[in-house]
Amino acid sequence: MKQNVKKYSQKEFELNVNKFLKEPFLKLGKREKLHRYFSWDILNEKFKDVLNSGDASKKEVLSLHISMYLASWGMYRGSTKLLKYFNFKINKSVVEILLKSKYKSLENIKSMNDYKDKISLIIELYDDIKINYNNEFNSISKNENVSNSPTDTLITKIILGTYACFPAYDTNVKASLREFNVSSNLELKKNREKPFLDLYEMYKDIEFDGEYPIMKQIDMSLFKYEKK
Repeated sequence: MKQNVKKYSQKEFELNVNKFLKEPFLKLGKREKLHRYFSWDILNEKFKDVLNSGDASKKEVLSLHISMYLASWGMYRGSTKLLKYFNFKINKSVVEILLKSKYKSLENIKSMNDYKDKISLIIELYDDIKINYNNEFNSISKNENVSNSPTDTLITKIILGTYACFPAYDTNVKASLREFNVSSNLELKKNREKPFLDLYEMYKDIEFDGEYPIMKQIDMSLFKYEKK
């Protein structure tokens, strides 16, 4: 039986965003800027600098920042292919994709309606990054029994850290989405836009405030949501 998407309440949204923002200070006190959560701020600032300056000499440094950001959010651990087989330069090709002119409008999503209008472009970026990693990983899968498919978590972490036009679908976020009857399968063969539109329905009535992009705030609220 189909279940309707539940809406995130304004009160709970603000509570969980604030909970996320306060955690670095609670853990590190005045040294809060050293907390791993600020890896997003560092990468996002560097990405905007390269995107808007057009300085090609900064691309390799940006790929290093992407790698460090991914590492701080658990994407370089255990038996992950990025850790086991590659150095940071694998992300140079991802940088080239991110800097394509057709994606630049994703930088300034100011409202949920704006997000809704750009869902097809977000999906295009998602697929572009996935194909790139498929090709990179394919070079090792020929010799070893490994999948050449990157995870949705990896792809959405990169999208959040750069354009901040979509949340990162990690374990915490996916668990929270299930509580609101929102699908976390971003690769549906039929009705591909449905999980993206479900997210819109979930947050369309929220009044956003603060310095962070709205999708970063949504990511915070999902990351800190506690199951009832």
